[in-house]
Amino acid sequence: MIIKNGYVFIGERFTNKDLRICDGLVKEICEAGTIKPNDGEEIIDAKDKYVLPGLVEIHSHGRVGHDFNFANENEIEEMCISYAKCGVTSILGTTMTNAPDKIESAMKTIGKYRKEKHPGAKLIGINMEGPFLGHDKKGAHDERYLRPTDIAWFKEMQDLSCGSIKLVSIDPRYEQTEDFIKYCLANNVRVSLAHTGCDYETADKAAKAGADHVTHLFNAMQPLLHRAPGLVGCAFDNNMFSEIICDGIH
Repeated sequence: MIIKNGYVFIGERFTNKDLRICDGLVKEICEAGTIKPNDGEEIIDAKDKYVLPGLVEIHSHGRVGHDFNFANENEIEEMCISYAKCGVTSILGTTMTNAPDKIESAMKTIGKYRKEKHPGAKLIGINMEGPFLGHDKKGAHDERYLRPTDIAWFKEMQDLSCGSIKLVSIDPRYEQTEDFIKYCLANNVRVSLAHTGCDYETADKAAKAGADHVTHLFNAMQPLLHRAPGLVGCAFDNNMFSEIICDGIH
């Protein structure tokens, strides 16, 4: 396959180039309009477009009018097709705090969906945002259903989803935090700190236990202050993977 006339990121800027792709790898990069196609090669004209690796969306609750909390399999497929049209090739379907039966239903549906072949972006798992979050920084989460970290119940959700949960957000102030983090890491689940008014010391303790992610940095947490660096300062000191909501408002 040849992708011609596209903007390709080389060095520190996008440059107009032609690419030759063989066996899924970029084999040749030439100046735009100069590459010579071989017999039978597919040619895609990417004029005025950017040629990028497929994007991986790790935190999205839904799109095209659907929500991973409530979507059926057909609606999940509609979402995945829509994500792919935006360049997203892999996604963690993100759930929110909700009534236990609603969460259970979402886990079952997503787990079943992932067992089958579908068009569009690949649903690589679940980002479970809630219900293990703090009441004081709940944001849009329904306070009625917030609860402390619970290994037994989390395992039930993981079983219902056929092992689909890959990332889970928690408030590190709950008593079982370290045990919960260790359980998650032992079962290939990453832990994110989120929706918490915790101080630096509490966040640092969770980071040292293995939490390596922060959900929407600066949002639903204490601000960075010179004598109280909080979770923001902890994320910097521990080189934690930090999400940013890039909408110009958050």
